[in-house]
Amino acid sequence: FEHGRGLGVEWSRATTQDGPMRKRVAAMGVPTQVVGGGRISRPHQHLAGVVRLARFAKRQKADMILAWNNHTHILGCPAAKLAGVRSAWFQKGGVEPDDRRQRLLCRLPADAILANSLFTAREQFPMVSNRPMFVAPSGVDPSVFDPAVLGTPGECRRRLDLPESGPLI
Repeated sequence: FEHGRGLGVEWSRATTQDGPMRKRVAAMGVPTQVVGGGRISRPHQHLAGVVRLARFAKRQKADMILAWNNHTHILGCPAAKLAGVRSAWFQKGGVEPDDRRQRLLCRLPADAILANSLFTAREQFPMVSNRPMFVAPSGVDPSVFDPAVLGTPGECRRRLDLPESGPLI
């Protein structure tokens, strides 16, 4: 939520439940709201969440609702249509074409799809080829994982007080 500030990007955040992340984002001065939403298997809760998210988007004068995962895409896409704004879905994982839920997610009319990798984009594209897709890799500073900085596995184990042998992930 810090990125884009000063470049004309202003973030607002809606979440399905309260927690430490909502508090952290609110402390940054980002407008936040818990919209709930429940599981799609509880249609009245789900639809109430869609309506609350659409109202929040309108109050914030949002240009777009970006769904950060599958669960929020099921809320975000219909809320965006209800609010009269664009929607995008950030697809982070592999695609199982035989998965009923995945097929439902791909049928929701997002205006654009962001994939976290070329692999995900290639997997997703056949199911959503009628919509624009962009690759937006997750931001990681690769220098953090530089072996020269990290040290040997043995040094890391000692520094972290881990056993000398066994899996190290």
